[in-house]
Amino acid sequence: MNFKSLCRGAAAAGVVALLSACGGGAVDDYKPVSIYAFGDEQSLLTNESSRPNNGFKYSVNLADTTDTTDLECQTYPIWTQLVASGFGRVFDQCRSSTATATAFMRATPLAKVADLDGQIAGTVTGTNTSKNAITFVDKDLATMMVGTYDMLELYGRVVGKTTALAAALGSNYDTVVTGGTLTYDEAVAEATRRGEQWAAVQNRVANAGARVLVVTIPDLSFSPMAIADQAAADADSTVTDKRRRQLLNDLTTAYNLAMRKNQINDGRLIGMVLGDTELDSMVRFPGSYSLSNVVDAVCTTALPNCTAATVISAASGNATQWLWADSYRLGIEYQRRMGDLAYYRANNNPF
Repeated sequence: MNFKSLCRGAAAAGVVALLSACGGGAVDDYKPVSIYAFGDEQSLLTNESSRPNNGFKYSVNLADTTDTTDLECQTYPIWTQLVASGFGRVFDQCRSSTATATAFMRATPLAKVADLDGQIAGTVTGTNTSKNAITFVDKDLATMMVGTYDMLELYGRVVGKTTALAAALGSNYDTVVTGGTLTYDEAVAEATRRGEQWAAVQNRVANAGARVLVVTIPDLSFSPMAIADQAAADADSTVTDKRRRQLLNDLTTAYNLAMRKNQINDGRLIGMVLGDTELDSMVRFPGSYSLSNVVDAVCTTALPNCTAATVISAASGNATQWLWADSYRLGIEYQRRMGDLAYYRANNNPF
């Protein structure tokens, strides 16, 4: 068995172990006809002209190998890949030349809640969107994880263009952080409104016939970016309000809670995975997840071009043990964990 097959086998074994641990030996007959992935790049496989049907993830990728019989994109799968493969579905961005795509990427880089309607309608430009609007059929599955860039926008509108935030977003800063300045309380109120907006999109998709699988967004107060911003604020005597990490925590909490309060909550149409709660557990109990570092970024190159060959030297050969891929996006183990939990939820909800 080659290295790539071994990694995929480990991911599949994680699903089986999770099912067994939760008493889920028998599963229902839910089989989505098609799967659609909505959200930002944390749900995304890219299209690569140099590697057809062998896209990159905005996490850690397997470095190119000389093995022409397999696909690098199948190693270190992201959560949407694990959900799709659990149902025997495959994305066009990661498939063999003989396979037919039955899962479809509509997620786009830098997407916010306001972009979801465009992803569904096919009006968002980008390499991973179709020009055709989606007509959902009964029990299509729509995955949704979005809001990270809403939180970064609102954070920036309160604290300004800090060194860590500017470094995290780079040339995308002005695209992400738009609008006028906000007070702390105004930003939290806006996060609440956007959580309600996310729930409304979920409800519309569910009422159109699809089943919706949601992952709440992770708490960015744990991110390397937030840690750096907090340290800088603490060291700067001119900063009067030093609540950097607390602001990110309050924004995320308000956003996720508003979404949960306003979504259809009968378990039949919408299933949910608590990505924020899981991240909290991973940070507090890293050994339980085979993590050795939960505070630093593992990648030395910009996503999505980070591979196991371009990680920091301390992570050479063990990049799976780093929680964060870069200063605010998550790495291999978080993606695997979300995929396991999301597939379990979709497979065991009364869809």
